[in-house]
Amino acid sequence: MSTAQGIIGNRYRIERSLGEGGMGQVFLASDILFQHKLVALKLLKERMAENQSIRRRFDQEIRVCAALSSINIVQVTDSGFTEDGYPYYVMEYLEGRSLSSVLIEEGRLEPDRAIKIAIQICSGLQVAHEGFEYQGRKVSIVHRDLKPENIFLVESGMGELVKILDFGIAKVCSEMQVAGSLIAETQQGLFLGTAHYSSPEQIRVEPIGPTSDIYSLGVMLYEMLSGLDPFGLTAEGNMKMQAWMRCHLSRPPIPLREQPDCQHIPASLEAIVMRCLEKSPDRRFPTALALAAALQTAFGDTSLGLTAPIAKKARLPWLWIVGALGAIVLAIGFVIWALTFSPKQECTFEQEPNCYCEKNPDDPRCKPI
Repeated sequence: MSTAQGIIGNRYRIERSLGEGGMGQVFLASDILFQHKLVALKLLKERMAENQSIRRRFDQEIRVCAALSSINIVQVTDSGFTEDGYPYYVMEYLEGRSLSSVLIEEGRLEPDRAIKIAIQICSGLQVAHEGFEYQGRKVSIVHRDLKPENIFLVESGMGELVKILDFGIAKVCSEMQVAGSLIAETQQGLFLGTAHYSSPEQIRVEPIGPTSDIYSLGVMLYEMLSGLDPFGLTAEGNMKMQAWMRCHLSRPPIPLREQPDCQHIPASLEAIVMRCLEKSPDRRFPTALALAAALQTAFGDTSLGLTAPIAKKARLPWLWIVGALGAIVLAIGFVIWALTFSPKQECTFEQEPNCYCEKNPDDPRCKPI
């Protein structure tokens, strides 16, 4: 990366590296045109820049994240090219931890916390699966790489806020299965994803839909609640990718409540998790919204404090509060306007002589005697 004084796009000053993935490097940067606000800047790796398929996939990630409007999906705010011609994009800077780090440090999570996280993931997924209009077609997005590393937890005034990251290998689908230049090229028979969390149909490189993401979320929810893999495997040692694949394809998952110290988990919650892990897509929850509703119902809204429904654009409960307060402020403003600027009846000499005479000084009745 060659940039003048570490500045990209004449706007973003590189502060330090935050990490890197398969395609790009992520940097902490400050926006020198906007009060040095901290942002995250993702830059395509130089060695990947000549690979046209990788560049198209990177471009797709930019387009997808910029088009999806959800508080539970990381937001893209800008994109461009460096002086050397390498593409980059700018995201909101998040301070927190990945779900992967949380599970490594804390092991299993309390059921209420796990479900709150899962419901927010559902909120983001619902927005992605519903998609957006692109070149006259309805386009829906399947993430295809849901895993704890791609779920980020941010502390907020209302508790943990979940952000879904990395749509780099997302599957773009439309009613005609094409979406112009938006679709990234996928080689026939090439598996894309993370074997540990991939659905059976994804492993078989078959057509996939939203229920593939439901399966991946089911694996994560199982691990959040039990601290264990659904098939009794472990990531330690020389575990081969093929072992994960065989389990997803043919081995039934261990019932959640049969795992050590999991008998306290409600049977209704276990049933939801196990339904997510069905081998057949038709037997899983049809939508992320349906899964979120089942989680709320099974565990009880009052115990979780989750009373607001999942909205199409992933509004969290506090947004409803802000909206209500805004409506109250508007109402008060209208009353004040009405009292101040609404027309009044003309005053009469008989009822308000001072008022009348100020407006009608030529009236003989207003002349001093």
